[in-house]
Amino acid sequence: MILAFTAVIISIKANILRNITKKINAKVEPFLKKFLGSTHNLNSMKIDETFDNFLKSIRRIAYSRFRLIASYLVITIRWILLSVVALLVTYSIGYYKLSIWEVMIVMMIAEIVSTTPIAIPGMLGILDAAVIGSYVALGTPVTIATSIDLLTRLILFVVNIPLTGTLFYKYLKDASDQQQNKS
Repeated sequence: MILAFTAVIISIKANILRNITKKINAKVEPFLKKFLGSTHNLNSMKIDETFDNFLKSIRRIAYSRFRLIASYLVITIRWILLSVVALLVTYSIGYYKLSIWEVMIVMMIAEIVSTTPIAIPGMLGILDAAVIGSYVALGTPVTIATSIDLLTRLILFVVNIPLTGTLFYKYLKDASDQQQNKS
C-alpha cells in the first residue's frame, strides 16, 4: 500500500518535472543550437520518452514484490560491503576506536550524499568532505579520517574497474548483437 502510494507520488512529481524540463528546453534549445550547431537535437518527444521509461521502471519495481525485495537486498548488501571495506581500512592503518556500527552510519551518510544530484563529476570533494566530517564528528582525528576515506575510495575504485568494464563489454556486445539481428 505504501509502495503504491509512493509510486503515485513519484509519477505525479515526474509529470511536473517533465513539464518544467520541456519549458527549460524550449528556452535553452535555441541557444544550444546556435553554439553547438545542428548536432544538438533535444526535442519534447525525447523528453517524453525519457520520462516514460523512468515511470515504467518505477512502476515495474513498485508492483513487483520480488523486484522490490531484490532491490532492497542488493542495496543492503552493498551498504554492508562498503562498511566492511571501510572498517578493514580503518583497522589496517592501526585505528581501532571505531565500531562497525559507527562505520555503517558514516557509509549510510556517504550513500545519501552520493545519490544527491550535484553537478560535480564523481562527487569529487563533496563526498569526501561528508565522510571525513562524519568520522570527525564521531571523534576520529582529521588525519585518520582523511586516510580512511581516501584509502576506502581508492580500494572501491580499483574494485569497480573490472566490474564496470565487464558490464560495459556485455552491454556493447548485446547492443551489437541486437543491431546485427535488425540488419
